[in-house]
Amino acid sequence: MRVINVIDAPEGPFKTGSAREAWWERIQRFNGMGLDAFAQDVTKDPPSLQPNGKFGKAGVMEPPMGWVSFFVRTELVKIEEAADKPNARKRAPARKRTTSAA
Repeated sequence: MRVINVIDAPEGPFKTGSAREAWWERIQRFNGMGLDAFAQDVTKDPPSLQPNGKFGKAGVMEPPMGWVSFFVRTELVKIEEAADKPNARKRAPARKRTTSAA
């Protein structure tokens, strides 16, 4: 599982009411949580919608992974693989059931 880790804060605040500010506030809530949970949450309730129709039509949600990539590139966030539990036992794959012909 990939996990969101907020590693820094922006040098100055993002413009009030901007999409960048809305997405930054949302990604901070998911610090230490799974990337999939973040994607599901923002898909259900987008932090902002595109006003000018850049991605097709006005009112369409911008791709969440684009914002994640932006925060990774600006070194505010890191996406890391969750560490496996050291004593966790891995299950063997299920065996195929065979039926004998009678």
